[in-house]
Amino acid sequence: MINRFPKLREKCTGCGACMSICGQKAIVLEIDDEGFYYPAISENKCVSCGLCAKVCPELKEKKESPASQEAYYGWHSDNSVRLKSSSGGVFSTFAESTIEEGGVVFGACFDDEYTRVSHCSSRDTDYEKFRKSKYVQSFTGDCFKKVLHELESDKKVLFSGTPCQVSGLVSYLKRPYSNLVTCDFVCHGVPPSKLLNDHLNYIQKRTGKKISSVDFRPKVLGWSNQTLKCTFAEGAEYVKIHTDDAYFTAFYENLSLRKCCYSCNYSENHHRSDITVADFWGYKSYDQSLNDEQGLSLVIANTSKGKEVIGAAKSISLFPLEWMYAEYVYKKRNKESYSIEKRTDFFRYYLQHGWEKTIRAFKLEMKMINRIKIRIKKKLFAQY
Repeated sequence: MINRFPKLREKCTGCGACMSICGQKAIVLEIDDEGFYYPAISENKCVSCGLCAKVCPELKEKKESPASQEAYYGWHSDNSVRLKSSSGGVFSTFAESTIEEGGVVFGACFDDEYTRVSHCSSRDTDYEKFRKSKYVQSFTGDCFKKVLHELESDKKVLFSGTPCQVSGLVSYLKRPYSNLVTCDFVCHGVPPSKLLNDHLNYIQKRTGKKISSVDFRPKVLGWSNQTLKCTFAEGAEYVKIHTDDAYFTAFYENLSLRKCCYSCNYSENHHRSDITVADFWGYKSYDQSLNDEQGLSLVIANTSKGKEVIGAAKSISLFPLEWMYAEYVYKKRNKESYSIEKRTDFFRYYLQHGWEKTIRAFKLEMKMINRIKIRIKKKLFAQY
């Protein structure tokens, strides 16, 4: 009854544009064995109109890099906002401006149980749930339809997501909207919620404690030491830097990403967003004295609209940056080892043996010496 799209499986990003465009509701996003969303079509509902193929951004010609880009670095002027953000907090100022003008912000957030990340909307200060890196793929659901509804109602909309999600939205909308601003980020790739759930269950099993909240990249050890922090119901914490947490290690070693991430159409600066944000790790070549461990943002204007939005941003300290200090993020992404063969081995083993055995087999567990380092760093950065 349900047919998948096997020929598109290697390219499919799971953006949901095909599901959103289907007037017959013949397409749904199903979770495969690995935990990723893929479109499936119901034969008894499909009328073979071909809209799903026409809207798919991955079936269209590869887009060139934006003709003219301008780069900046900076941070949110409110130090509390900056510390609650993954990098310098510039997304928050774009969201604040949108809300102040009576607009709507769309972004990715965890559900209450931290079992899934989904795209949802906000018209007030609860847009703060869209802050921070999530390190798991977001389910867009009917988000694109809601964006269109708000745009057609003359509401200002800020949509944030991965480059492929922004591309899916732009393709779905079919035409430009003056009241839409899109913001993406330099993406490393996306793991599935299934893997994160297994990791959180693993932590709970090892500690014998129930997790009440999850926070990727809190600055408890400073901005440079990217960490995963899980807070337990009774108040205790699990804190590990990215090199010592099994989930983070699988992510940074490119073992746990969606298949399309290994041939990403957006890794070479082919962004369709108005604004692209990232961590300004380029400060190391530009000016090392900038790093105060509270976070620095790299901000790139891809369109004239993006430049206007950045120029009008409030509550932000922003400085022009030579392109050579910005383009490194794309070069770094392309130089990293994205081996589809290693990824295949990883998921094959994981699906057969489970997460706990996979941690041991792929040596993702942290060493005792690193536990000691974390304790020392936590004391040094206690002010955060």
